Amino acid sequence: MRNFSFAAAGDESARIVLMNIHLGLQSTVCFRLSNGSTQNASIFADVLKSRVLEESWLHTLTLIQLEHHHPISQQYEFAIPEVNTNCICDCDPASEICSARTHSFMTCNRPNTSTVIFTRFIWMDCIS
Repeated sequence: MRNFSFAAAGDESARIVLMNIHLGLQSTVCFRLSNGSTQNASIFADVLKSRVLEESWLHTLTLIQLEHHHPISQQYEFAIPEVNTNCICDCDPASEICSARTHSFMTCNRPNTSTVIFTRFIWMDCIS
């Protein structure tokens, strides 16, 4: 969104035009602005003395050159996530071999799949 403000010396008011224009290099856009103010209040009073109030003006904008005055001067490094998974044992509450009180959240060495539930936790660390 661009704000264009037009004002002339000695004028008490200003005309603000809001536009959203998608314009590529070497492209031209045409638009018409109508004069909706009186001659006395207009910022273009000297031009409008010989013109009709309902008259509109056709404008053209052409993007002829594009310059970049602030180049990228720094180097950026982004971290690569490293994913590690670890398993922790937990007892089946219905098991007769172990109880949740004695075997909950322990490191599993040789799990018995009929009596042990595995809970998998994933940690993500960023490395540079």
